[in-house]
Amino acid sequence: MAARLNVWRRLRRRLAPFARRGRPNDIWLQFERRIAGRSRRLVGRAPVKRLAAGGRVIALVGSDGAGKSTVANGLSDLLSPAVSTIRVHLGKPPRSLSWRVVRSWLHLARRLGLRSATVQKPIGSAHAPSGPQSHSRLLIGALTARDRRRAAERARRLASRGAIVICDRYPLPELAVDGPRGVNRPGDRLARSLLELETRAQDRIPPPDLVVVLQVPPEVARERRPDADPDVIEARAREILDARWGAGVRVVDASGPRDQVLREVALAVWESL
Repeated sequence: MAARLNVWRRLRRRLAPFARRGRPNDIWLQFERRIAGRSRRLVGRAPVKRLAAGGRVIALVGSDGAGKSTVANGLSDLLSPAVSTIRVHLGKPPRSLSWRVVRSWLHLARRLGLRSATVQKPIGSAHAPSGPQSHSRLLIGALTARDRRRAAERARRLASRGAIVICDRYPLPELAVDGPRGVNRPGDRLARSLLELETRAQDRIPPPDLVVVLQVPPEVARERRPDADPDVIEARAREILDARWGAGVRVVDASGPRDQVLREVALAVWESL
């Protein structure tokens, strides 16, 4: 026992110059990990497993009806026993307080019957509304882009700690569905500033490690989403089909059986690790 202790001490001194942290921090980290491990065993929870070489941010992209949520759920169930797996929905990121305040103002203005609040045409159309209400909608777009950027940055931090982060609907430059929706009005400085804020936030979203594109024909997408606007469903499905994807993007035919699609997506994820 004494010989082993002496060897351990000499080895620790020799390796000290290569340590990533100081000795006090290392002792505290070991103590913290022991306490955490014993606490998990007491409550019957398995220890969280993380990838030593770093995790991955997996982006699932597809039109409505492509099965993004179904694949995300199945992929999470498949990977979570082996490694820490976290799901993030970038189409509906965690909302900030400022977003909630502006959104509440829009609902209140609509209920009060303000003319600009009843306009249902999108901001990017040729007949986009103008005035305070349209500025509020532009502000909503900028705040949404900022919340998406924050959620994407958090996903990147979690992946750097060894987790696999599955992102449902990731904003990409190849797609316009989650891009800036405002219209540039040369004579409206406030609208132009809000559009610039939205564009800047979109540009700062970090790219994912792996993009998995789920493609389905428009007729299949309409059949899977009968409650949605068929024109919108078809336009989004065609956008996914017509997009030019670069190298490193895994395109999956999602019109087949669920198990087959999930198996192909899981294979793409394992190959990226």
